Amino acid sequence: MMSDEDMEGGFEDLEEGEETGGFNNGRYEDSDGDEDDFEDLEAEAHESSKTTKRKGAKSKEALYAPPTNEEMQGLRETGELFKSNVIKLQIEEMLGTVRPSYHKAGPLELVLRRLHSLFQSLQPIAPQSVAECSKAIRSAYPASTKVVIPFAEPQPQADVNYKLEFEPPSGLQLVGGWPVKTSSLRPQGLDVDVAVVMPSSIFQEKDHLNFRYHHKRAFYLAVLAAAISSSAKDLGIEEPRFETEGSDSKRSIIVIKPLRNKAETDFSKLKAEIRIHLAHDPSLFPSGRLSPSRNNIRAAQSKDAVGGEGSQEHVATPHYNASILSDSLMAAHLVYLHATAKACAGFADACRLLKVWAFQRGFGSGAFSSKGKASQASIRRMVLGTESTGFLLTMILAHLLHGEERQHGRAAHTAAPRKLVNSLSSYQLFRGVVDWLAHHNLAEQPVFMKAADPALGIFSRSDKIPRQDFAQHFQRVFVDPTGSINLLTQWLPGSVDLLQHEARLTFAMLEDAETDHFDSLFLTQRASPLFVFDDCARIPLPSTGQSATERFSALDTGSARNSISQAIEKSVRQAMAQRARFCTFLTTHCSSEDRSWSAGQARPQGRAESVELGIVYEGALALRLVEHGPTPEEKEKAADFQAFWGDIAELRRFKDGRILFSIVWETKGQHERWSIPRRILRHVLERHHSIRTNGVHFDGEALTGMCEMPASLVDKVFLTSPEEKGFQLVQSAFDSLTRQLRATEDLPLSLISISAASSGLRGTSAFVPGPTNLGALGSRIPDCASHISAQDIVLTFESSGRWPDDLKAIQAMKLAFMERLATLLPTKIPDLQAHVALDDDAENSSIQDCSALELILPSGFAFRARIHHERERVLLERIVSDQRFETPARREEAARCLARWERRFVTGPSHHAALATLQHRFVALSDTTRLVKRWLTCQMLDSQHVPEEIVELLCTSVFICQGAAVPSSGASGFLQVVQKLATWKWRDEPLLLPLRAAVLASDETPLTSGLRFQTEKRTEAMDAFKKTRSTDPSISNRGWFIATEEDVEARHWGELGPSGPIAHSIQQLAKGVCALLSSIEVSASAQGGITPAIARALFTPSTKAFDFAIHLRPQVLPRYGQGLQSDETFWTAGASTFRNQPLKAGGQRTVYGSTPRVDFDPAAKLLALLRSLYGDSLRLFFDPHGGAMIGGMWNPALVGEEHGRKFKVGLGYNSVPVHGEEGGKLRDVSLNTKAILAEMERLGEGLIERIELIK
Repeated sequence: MMSDEDMEGGFEDLEEGEETGGFNNGRYEDSDGDEDDFEDLEAEAHESSKTTKRKGAKSKEALYAPPTNEEMQGLRETGELFKSNVIKLQIEEMLGTVRPSYHKAGPLELVLRRLHSLFQSLQPIAPQSVAECSKAIRSAYPASTKVVIPFAEPQPQADVNYKLEFEPPSGLQLVGGWPVKTSSLRPQGLDVDVAVVMPSSIFQEKDHLNFRYHHKRAFYLAVLAAAISSSAKDLGIEEPRFETEGSDSKRSIIVIKPLRNKAETDFSKLKAEIRIHLAHDPSLFPSGRLSPSRNNIRAAQSKDAVGGEGSQEHVATPHYNASILSDSLMAAHLVYLHATAKACAGFADACRLLKVWAFQRGFGSGAFSSKGKASQASIRRMVLGTESTGFLLTMILAHLLHGEERQHGRAAHTAAPRKLVNSLSSYQLFRGVVDWLAHHNLAEQPVFMKAADPALGIFSRSDKIPRQDFAQHFQRVFVDPTGSINLLTQWLPGSVDLLQHEARLTFAMLEDAETDHFDSLFLTQRASPLFVFDDCARIPLPSTGQSATERFSALDTGSARNSISQAIEKSVRQAMAQRARFCTFLTTHCSSEDRSWSAGQARPQGRAESVELGIVYEGALALRLVEHGPTPEEKEKAADFQAFWGDIAELRRFKDGRILFSIVWETKGQHERWSIPRRILRHVLERHHSIRTNGVHFDGEALTGMCEMPASLVDKVFLTSPEEKGFQLVQSAFDSLTRQLRATEDLPLSLISISAASSGLRGTSAFVPGPTNLGALGSRIPDCASHISAQDIVLTFESSGRWPDDLKAIQAMKLAFMERLATLLPTKIPDLQAHVALDDDAENSSIQDCSALELILPSGFAFRARIHHERERVLLERIVSDQRFETPARREEAARCLARWERRFVTGPSHHAALATLQHRFVALSDTTRLVKRWLTCQMLDSQHVPEEIVELLCTSVFICQGAAVPSSGASGFLQVVQKLATWKWRDEPLLLPLRAAVLASDETPLTSGLRFQTEKRTEAMDAFKKTRSTDPSISNRGWFIATEEDVEARHWGELGPSGPIAHSIQQLAKGVCALLSSIEVSASAQGGITPAIARALFTPSTKAFDFAIHLRPQVLPRYGQGLQSDETFWTAGASTFRNQPLKAGGQRTVYGSTPRVDFDPAAKLLALLRSLYGDSLRLFFDPHGGAMIGGMWNPALVGEEHGRKFKVGLGYNSVPVHGEEGGKLRDVSLNTKAILAEMERLGEGLIERIELIK
């Protein structure tokens, strides 16, 4: 601390101090320091400018001189550490933007000097009773605002036997990051912290008991606020405000902001605010009395809280004790960090990197924008209780530079040495801290910082406060160098777990030298919990009905919200011990602003709030049906188990003979297993915290049912609900069909393999294939729900010389095989229907694969079988490569046929096998892919715009390319894919997917750092990407470049789409979704987050961009029942109540009859016809899953008078004159939109209801 004499010259001398003396008896002694820091900075800048000019005047020969040792070291560091000069430049540029402008600190310094003079001139206030203290302040400072003393709960009673008094401060000190030069600019600015030392004479020996210290502290703070308010105009500042420091209401501070009047005291350009803290002498109270194991809330203050007199003396108050100790450590921490920063040149910039990194991930206070409380940009999620993140990370860095304190009784070689050295750069120091956070187990290994060098004069309490006290009362321990307090006192265990989780993700990025992750590290905002956690629960905090223990905990922790949050987290961690990795409470910056209030107003009263609980699940373990408990012989554990779970805990015998207390979570089907963790959480909250189950809202629930048909239609269409059984039904049908096919005899060649190549058989189709009630077609099943989807399979027969060597003959041979199978299979499977079908474009080429065998099983499933013959590839490749005898048209036709053949018989089955393998490893991959497909189709983007295989690859990337961030729920995976779409720079960056490496990885292999593309394959893929972009700079064809090891050119699926404009539209949609979800606030009624209305809005397309809309007749669309906007009256009007009841008179009528048709979709056929006829004139959009409208956009180059073209024969589109005739000749023509719309309406007669002109 500084004495009155030390303060001569003001804060200018305090901030400088390169030659520090020491800290003795709570007094910081200056030695002869250098000049003022601000003046030094200006002089250095001036000198640097002159040096630059001198360098610019060097001779030309000097520019080409050999590099110096310093330059060589920089080049070596860039190559070895950064791997790229770009990220080094990016970091340097970012540091320049977050580093405070110390040369603009002149007005701030002036205000600080005036504050110092003001505080030293204050007059004492004689001891006053609590009832008279407010009058005494108004009497001493009549010109000030009527200051209300910021007493925290419980407020002092009027008849307490101690007095409140004021004496001038015994010292002032700049603390925090400003004097150590580690401050970092946030969007809302930075903090300049000032510690005002209260004289010891105003305290008594037992003031540490029963909030007496905090009451006297609040009175002292109110006097300072009144003094500042009375001199606000002279100081050039706004009226002072009170603010709660961190989440502890017992520790209030004063916040001062400048008047923006461009006066000499206007320091608004610095984007800073002054925060005045109160401190006391370290020797004020004996350290042993403030140990975490001691109780200091006694007598009447806690009589009602624990439930009996005397019992409260045995309850420790670790948080209360830490709040008193913290006020004595500011100067000690400053000296410690100052010495560390002085010895390590990269310390300050490393702290800034850490603060920016943590801020973007929701740690620490502040908003993303300074536009005001009502601005959407100012909304920011913050991890509860982590306001001190910047200070904590600074201390962790200092700890790694000094090493851990050697514990008594441990061997010398077991003491942890320092992990970082002072010569490292700021980036290396940042990486070292992230590495330590990622790998150190704070849950089991408490950390005790090494005591400071005795030469610094910093006191130590490690001999007075036992170490075991910290481990006994805190679940995460990181003790400061004085051995006084746990720096993680205000942190919940889940908050620490989240910080380490983010560190593991970051370390994985730092280990990836092939990819530039700078944006993900420092620029991307990851504060929104929807994109971080697997599920988010909004929990209302009860304002009444707290237990005695909770009331006492509120006194200890500083607020009811803190105590309830701690209790809830403890219960949730116990309930989800094996199902979740961790859970974390969050709040919003807007709600944290409730902690700030005007000095003339009373402290805001606590009100019923809600908190947000983010949960990261433990993969498939989260969906377990049975909760195993102890055996009956373990009576103590069994009693605890029953007490925790209540009546749902019961004794059960399992198949292996074990008898255990257990809980079985009954579900109706596979789709309900995702509700098990939510049911567990609701049960625990209601049982232990009296929170009603209907008051807890989960974001993931709103997305449930997006891929399901209406319940009123499921019973009509399917024999068994497909969502209840999941994909097991169709897989069982495929297995049964495989056995029957293999058992089929009398075939010319033996069947050697049957491969699946369908999204329905690998669990990624938007809708689960269900067993259609074939007997109800045309009667109970309406035409608008009569669609029967087919699952593609591939049949491979043995090689034989009996196969012809001609492509046309091979196609004929395939037809013969299919005819034979269609004749034999019904004899093996009764009631099976088999038909040979040809593709719609079969007439376009005689050498392409165009036939399939459609099989409708009596179980209600349909399959489409194609025959794979390897000789086709050889013959097609021969035609493609034959430039001598084959015509270009013939070679082009063969190339198209070859591409189709490879997708059907090579790439398709290979892709299916890979995805099917990963489905078993990643429990959320199926639901993620289904939701993403559903979202894209709801935006009227069918497979012609975005092939479903490329969507599956995109979804897989968030599981195998992110390591520890693997989503464990479908909702989380969907939101991560949307976020990836919003941030992916697809124009400049390919997506390299190590699909084969993921498939070959064993189940025990942890994907904590993600999988890597092979170096050779990566080089080939990057070359192919550059070639693709150079040959198509407008990106008119291949927007997304997603390469795998087997397809480094991203050709198999990428050639099918999406195009550049479609990819851009998808990205804009994804950005809109992210912006909407990131702005959702926590409401007091716990109904924030993704509500069903918001979820439905996300899956509802906008039609504003369309020029026209073709409305179809819903009653004749076989897939209409799958639509989110479908009208139930089309299948409920006139419907019978029971299955065996005939239709009511005037009820449903069928157009398609009772004959089952595989993949019959007239809307899709009409869409394909219109695209083939008018593909150059317009672009059409349609939702294949229940859409009843086709959106259309005209080619802008052909529409309107300003785009008229010269008329010529064979123009290629229906045209109309736009400028009349000249000399009997047409001058300009434009697209004849009216005629085209009339043609389309005629082509869709019976299917098209009307055509609407939107623009």
